[in-house]
Amino acid sequence: MVRAMPLHQLTIHEAAGLLSRREISAVELTQAVIERILDVENDTRAYLTLAFESALEEARLADERRLAASGLEGTSPLLGIPLAIKDVICTAGLPTTCLLYTSPSPRDRTRHRMPSSA
Repeated sequence: MVRAMPLHQLTIHEAAGLLSRREISAVELTQAVIERILDVENDTRAYLTLAFESALEEARLADERRLAASGLEGTSPLLGIPLAIKDVICTAGLPTTCLLYTSPSPRDRTRHRMPSSA
């Protein structure tokens, strides 16, 4: 299949469909998003912290879970979709900011832990 647009421009719905049909992998999608971030981050300064290694590891694990499951059965529809987490949300091992206070978080906030373990 020939894709008309770059992977980093897909909507979540489009990306989820391609992932569920195994037309792309979560690693491919995540790598495309990482490449786009690298292309524009010096100009945009949109991220406080970039965690590319953990993003690719999560994508690899998502691909393994999707292969072990049939279609979307037994997996979250968002499994393998890259996402950014605002720096005011606690994420284990990454800086968390709150007004003028910055500190590495000792734990994950439960609300956003679900996609990476879903």
